[in-house]
Amino acid sequence: MGKYSSISRDAIRLPDGSLSVGRFLAACDQIDQEEKRTMLTDIERQALQGIMDSDFQDGETGAGRQVWSWSANPFPNKRTFSGAMSSLVKKGLAGACGEGDDACVWITEAGLAALKS
Repeated sequence: MGKYSSISRDAIRLPDGSLSVGRFLAACDQIDQEEKRTMLTDIERQALQGIMDSDFQDGETGAGRQVWSWSANPFPNKRTFSGAMSSLVKKGLAGACGEGDDACVWITEAGLAALKS
């Protein structure tokens, strides 16, 4: 089975019964975008794991639990973590709020799923 096999004929069928190439390509693009969102680089994976390993998780590893960003940074360079978090937030795999030492970060349900895959 190919990655586009989940596209149903009904989703791309036009009112006259014919199949629409445009609708098929749009559905393929949506699948590609979802795949890109869940693909993690090694640095992104380390950043998510850093959030999970923060001392402020208090033994809880659920999505949405906010921790101080400085406690979740597994990298020697703050900029590496900052860049990874920016990418993860854009993908919807993590969240962030605040600035500097007052910043908080968290992992989303989608982030948990991507980390486990």
